[in-house]
Amino acid sequence: MQLLSILLLVGGVSCVLACSCVKPHLQETFCHAQFVFMGRVLSSKLVYKKQPLPNDDSFHRRPIHMKYTVRVKKIFKMKDDESVLNKNSTKVVVYSEPYDSLCGVLDLHQRVSYLFPGNFQDGEMWINICSPVVPWPWVTKAQKRYMRGTYSANCECQIVFDPSDDMGCVWSYGDRHSDCYELETACIKDKNSINERCKWHQNSGLRNCRSPKPMEP
Repeated sequence: MQLLSILLLVGGVSCVLACSCVKPHLQETFCHAQFVFMGRVLSSKLVYKKQPLPNDDSFHRRPIHMKYTVRVKKIFKMKDDESVLNKNSTKVVVYSEPYDSLCGVLDLHQRVSYLFPGNFQDGEMWINICSPVVPWPWVTKAQKRYMRGTYSANCECQIVFDPSDDMGCVWSYGDRHSDCYELETACIKDKNSINERCKWHQNSGLRNCRSPKPMEP
């Protein structure tokens, strides 16, 4: 019985420590991030804090963060007062937590370009899996276009899951059209609304994505 209690306790701790977050719409990620840029990973490594132990080796050390060196190719968002990333930046160092349980980003590949959203901590650039780092080829033309100004201009708009919420843009995550709203549109202010409501931007990409696909013979 005592052993069972210990196992349950350990299992409970594991659940508490696990990283869990709902996949956000790219507009939400963009608006909450302090920086967003496209860059190519040059190198990656786990950084360890050495312990004051005799004959210290990697077994006795614990990683303190993951470190990525990234070549900056295009900046979509940055802080004007932050010197780490500016319009003249060509190479930056990006950090993440060293464990999945801490929402660390551990699987970025060298020589691959990604969209990096993240925040500054003590003058350093940090990323996590709750603001997903996306392979650049996965970013759609519509998303690239919206990152040039539409997302920023509509950060007050809320993307919601509750169908009864008539002020924000309802995103039925998981239904057959949810990818269309994620990849092809943005939540924008409704200029015809007197109550400052928001709506999904209607465009040809969204309509084409939602239209029934012809069945193959």
